[in-house]
Amino acid sequence: KYLFGRTGRPLNSSELALNKGEIYLAMVPTVIVGGSGVMVPSLSMSELERVYRKKITNWKEVGGPDAPITTVGREENEAIFSEMKKYYFFFRQASFDKTFNLDNEVIDFLRTPSGRYAIAFGAAPNCWGMNILTIKEDLRAGVRVGLVYDLKNLDHALVKVAQEYAASDEWRNVIKKSQLGFDPVPLSAPLMSSK
Repeated sequence: KYLFGRTGRPLNSSELALNKGEIYLAMVPTVIVGGSGVMVPSLSMSELERVYRKKITNWKEVGGPDAPITTVGREENEAIFSEMKKYYFFFRQASFDKTFNLDNEVIDFLRTPSGRYAIAFGAAPNCWGMNILTIKEDLRAGVRVGLVYDLKNLDHALVKVAQEYAASDEWRNVIKKSQLGFDPVPLSAPLMSSK
């Protein structure tokens, strides 16, 4: 009945062993977002690392209000958090005051009085309308999204059309104009090393 499923990460070996195929669509960018009280002009990547490693614990240390920082994260195997750990090694040792399972739980918390001075990360489209913090060095991480199908349907006309369109310049232009995604930065050269 259903030809496609959706994925927010590359298929793993056990999924591939189930004769699944994937059509890569885009990387959805990740952003750093603060609660409504987090008023900082920008953060450097070094400052972001020190916040998540609890070396900076008050917003006044980075030009913000005199308020303690609440760090918000996701469960260990969540797709965005997994990608952040690949791109920025310091997230492997990040310390979270609050951990949530779903994007909407993070956003809901940031909208509460308890989340007023919190910092979190998430998929850009889920954070529109929120207090997105500027990272000086350009945060270039994201989560890979795609369509999954059974390989028995490889020759299905709709699978063929989806593959062709996903590989087309037209689709790349749609992604570029929408600002919903970008082509991934190769992981062979990590953007931030462990210190």
